[in-house]
Formats: sequence, C-alpha cells, structure tokens
Amino acid sequence: MKKVFSTLFLGLTVVAAQAQDEVFKVLASRGSITTADKATISAGKKLYKDDVVEVGNSAFVGLVHKSGKTLELRAAGSYAVSELAAKVGTSGSSVSERYANYVIQEVSKDKESSVKKNHQQYMAVTGAVTREAKVLTPEVEVKALVPSMTELNATQNATFYWHKVPNVKTYVVSVTNLGEEVLFQKETTDTTLTIDFAKVPVGKAKMCLWHVTAKGHNSKDHKSDKHGLQIIPTAKAETINKDLTALKADIDPKSSLSKIMLAAFYEDNHMYVDALNAYQEALKIETNADYEAMYQNFLYRAGLTDKPASH
Repeated sequence: MKKVFSTLFLGLTVVAAQAQDEVFKVLASRGSITTADKATISAGKKLYKDDVVEVGNSAFVGLVHKSGKTLELRAAGSYAVSELAAKVGTSGSSVSERYANYVIQEVSKDKESSVKKNHQQYMAVTGAVTREAKVLTPEVEVKALVPSMTELNATQNATFYWHKVPNVKTYVVSVTNLGEEVLFQKETTDTTLTIDFAKVPVGKAKMCLWHVTAKGHNSKDHKSDKHGLQIIPTAKAETINKDLTALKADIDPKSSLSKIMLAAFYEDNHMYVDALNAYQEALKIETNADYEAMYQNFLYRAGLTDKPASH
C-alpha cells in the first residue's frame, strides 16, 4: 500500500510540474509544425519550457503565451520554447488572456453544437439573432454583409461590406438618422466602404441607420435593408477603448493572430462591423483552416449564414 501511495504521489507531482511548466498554447497552424521528436503540433496543443518547435518550409504557427501575449512563427527552423518565452516576456493583461482563452477554445472544439456554448462561456452575448433571407426579392437586390443591428464607436472608422450585384457598377452608401435625414452619402464602385464616423454629424443620436443602393440594375435603383447602428455611449466607449488599448499592447497589430483576437474582442462588445473587418484582415494575412472556421462560426452567430463551420 505504501508503494501504491508513493507511486500515486510521484505521478501527481509530475502532472503538477508539467502544468507549472506550460508556457504556450497553439492557436493556429499550417503546414509542417512538429516537436523535436516529430510529434505533430496543432491548434489547442500545450507547449512546455523544454519543448522545441520545428517549423517547416512555408509553414506557420500562432502561439499564445500564458501571460496572454501572442507570437507567430513563419520562418523555417527550430525554436526552443524557453527562448521564445524570454522573447515574449512575462507581463500581460487580463484582457488579452481572456480573448486568447476564447480563441483556444474556439479552434480546439470538436462538435458543431459547441459553437454557441463556447462563445457564451467567454462572451457576454445578449439579444436575439435574425438570420438574413437566402432569396433576394426584386425590391431588395443588395444584401449587406452585416447583422441587422451593431454597436458603433462614433469616433472611429467603420468598414461596411455587401455582396456584389450582377451588372451593377456603382453603389451608394447612405447613413441617416431615424428621421431619414441623410448624414453621410458616398458613391463607390467597390463592394466595401470605410467611413470615418468622427466626421459624420451624428450629434447626440443614440442610433443611426445605414443602407447601400445599387444603381443601373434593370434601369432602376435597388436598396439593401436598413441596418441599425447603435451609438455606444461615451462612458461605455471609454471603457471599451481602455480595454482595447490593453489588448493591443500585448499583441502584434500586423499579425493574423492578433486580428483574430481583435475580432473576438469586437464581437464581445457587439461591434459586429469591426469584428467582421478584423476577420477579413486576418484572412488576407493568413489563409488558415482554423481561422476560416472561426470566421464561419462568427457569421453563423451573427445570423449571416445558416450553418456553422464543419469539424
């Protein structure tokens, strides 16, 4: 019996030591990423201080440190985890740790049914989701890629997207108040437009509306549905900006992994336009199956698609 307890104690000691030595978790990977003994490294895997990461040619791996800071490896070679940890440093914010944990859970889940459960575990989701209709009527020819309602920081830029309409060359994006007074209007030949809301005279309005009109389709204009832009109150905006500053201090603003964490932050604060833009930017930097799945799940939660990502 004494031998059994000694063995059990030793086993628990080893497990505890490993938990203490855990340094990084893998958030995303592409290509050949292995340990020194050729074990495959994939999203969700834990890395310990004595591990060595082998990055193959044209491969990529995104890591999050236990402090919440992020790191991407793209150059082929061998990397000692202890040296990577020293490079990252130890100080990080609770904000970055929170969203890093969310991303880890998102990319490592096994079933589609866990999409919303995991999201609600880490995010303060409120309100109902209304899914866009698949079939576009002649009166609603333009389909905006944004939920029917999103919160907006009226002192910053916001980028809007919509689906291309065949044979249409020009679109007009309009922002109005609830009284239908036009506050902003601009033509574009693209299917996206960035608006600097610091220059839009929203005044003390709590909500605005935006829509996009396609010109030249069957010789008449076709408009999207009107989508709500709920203006974030000043006090709440200050809190969001404070947390956003803390998050950005822990991440590389140019990395795809950082864009994914920003997307999670924006969605958590119901800033769906900003979240969509962050996902778009991440996928431009890194075409990755894990990121694609996260983007698909975001679109599903936002009511912009009927199915979550398949796993």
